Amino acid sequence: VTIIRGALDLQDKAVHIAMTPIDKVYMLPIDTIMDRITMREIYSTGHSRIPIYGGSRKNIIGVLLTKSLIMYSPDEARALKTFPINTIPTVSAETPLFDILNTFQEGRSHMAIVIEKEENMPIGIITLEDVLEELIQEEIYDESDTRIGLAVKLDTGDQLILASKKRRGESRNQVYHKNKFKSPKSRAGSGQGTPSKFEIESNRAGDLMIFDEPSMVPTGASY
Repeated sequence: VTIIRGALDLQDKAVHIAMTPIDKVYMLPIDTIMDRITMREIYSTGHSRIPIYGGSRKNIIGVLLTKSLIMYSPDEARALKTFPINTIPTVSAETPLFDILNTFQEGRSHMAIVIEKEENMPIGIITLEDVLEELIQEEIYDESDTRIGLAVKLDTGDQLILASKKRRGESRNQVYHKNKFKSPKSRAGSGQGTPSKFEIESNRAGDLMIFDEPSMVPTGASY
């Protein structure tokens, strides 16, 4: 039933609803040197496709398939412009998701640049996975997903932990699970024990984010 409802909604939902805004997209400039540091950075994002731009981030000239990097040694430190760069189609922000799904099914690309019609400027990126998530109405996770922790300050004694899963290198598609607990300081003072392993590891990794107001707590899918 969920998939049927999602399929019916694809005709009514526009591309801009499911896209990733252009300022949130991981990209590389065409003059990048593909050395060991850059390749490690690309790997850490977990992306299979990297948009490539020339000059400005809004001048996207193609897409790099990360699987093609296996053929090259980072010790060569080659210029990115010498690598095979695939063309990337453009689509209007108001295009129905059903139409872009048909375009993706043709197999020429699983990523497209979303263009704002009036200014004819890119405002985001849409992928096949984005459309499929709208179809099945839930997030798609794979082996590159990681779990992070967000702590939200509610008052002087209590906090709210939001354990979320996010794809490595991305900040969207987060699913939050709330769990109220006493803050480490207040629990230590009241004899309620030491911080949990989750809190300790999250603090060490720098994953804890403190919000001043409960209204700032992220809910649902967000950027």
